[in-house]
Parts: sequence; C-alpha cells; structure tokens
Amino acid sequence: YDKLHGGSVILAVDAATLVGTYALAGMLLAGVGESVTAALVNLTDGSPDTPIATISSTDNTGERQISGDITFPAGGSTKNYGIKVKVSGGVGFGWGFSLVRTA
Repeated sequence: YDKLHGGSVILAVDAATLVGTYALAGMLLAGVGESVTAALVNLTDGSPDTPIATISSTDNTGERQISGDITFPAGGSTKNYGIKVKVSGGVGFGWGFSLVRTA
C-alpha cells in the first residue's frame, strides 16, 4: 500500500503469456471543471510513478475510456501492475478498470 491506495487491484502479468495487443479501459467521472486520469504502472520494476498507459476525462456524467496500445516489458517473468488515479483537484472517480484485448 505504499504505492497504491487500499483496495486497489494489482494485476500479475507475464508478458510472454499475452497474445495480441492490449489497452487499459475504465470508467472515469470528473467533478465540474475537474479532470481525472488513470494510469497503469509497473510496480515490480520500481516505476510506480511512470505510467505505461493512461486514460483521462473531464466528463462529469461518467464515461468509458480506452488507452492506446500498451507496451509491456519483455516476457519471461511475472510482474505486478497497478492502477493509479489522479484528480486535478476537487472530486473525481475511476472504476471498472481492466486490460482489454484490442487486436
């Protein structure tokens, strides 16, 4: 919990087992005049503040966003990934995050 807030999902992934192309998907809701961003970060390689994929929104009714293609580190060992959510100020929410196969 020193990198993510309590209740965050941590995904254990070995890129060698992934077939196809993947993106980050999730629902985002920002307060009026605010923005909310969610980022997939690599917790294993000591890069919890460097996103490998991001989605963002300023919508205040909630909307699904999908990132561009994710470039995972070389496969061969399982790495832990987490989702970080950042709000520009005020109120914002993110939920329902998943990795989706796009190709």
